[in-house]
Amino acid sequence: MATTPTLAQAAALDRAYVAAGGASMPLLECYARMVDPATVELAACPHALVIEIADVAREAGEAVSFSLVASQPDASRAAMLRAMHETHESIQAVRSLSRRLSSIFRRGAELRSSMRGSL
Repeated sequence: MATTPTLAQAAALDRAYVAAGGASMPLLECYARMVDPATVELAACPHALVIEIADVAREAGEAVSFSLVASQPDASRAAMLRAMHETHESIQAVRSLSRRLSSIFRRGAELRSSMRGSL
C-alpha cells in the first residue's frame, strides 16, 4: 500500500534534505509541478541567475588577478596568455548572464501578458 507524506512531513523532509547539503527542495518542486508546471520554470530562474552571477564574479576576479600579474614588468608570455584566457572566460560569463537576464525578462513579460489576458 503506497502512502504519501503530509504537507508537514514533506516540508520536514525537504528541510532535512537541504540541511544535509541538498541544493533544492525536491518534494516542494514535485508539488509545484503538479499544481502549475510554469511555476517550476519561474522558480528555477532565480537560482540559475544567482549561479550565473557568481560565475561572472569569479571569472571577473580571475581576469583581474591574472591581468595584474601580466602587468608586472617581468611578466612572462605565459602570464600574458593566462590573463588573456581568463579575460575571455570573463567575457563569456557576462554574455551567458546577459542571455539569462534577457530570457527572464521575456518570460516575465509573457507571464504578465497572459495574466492580463485571463482577467
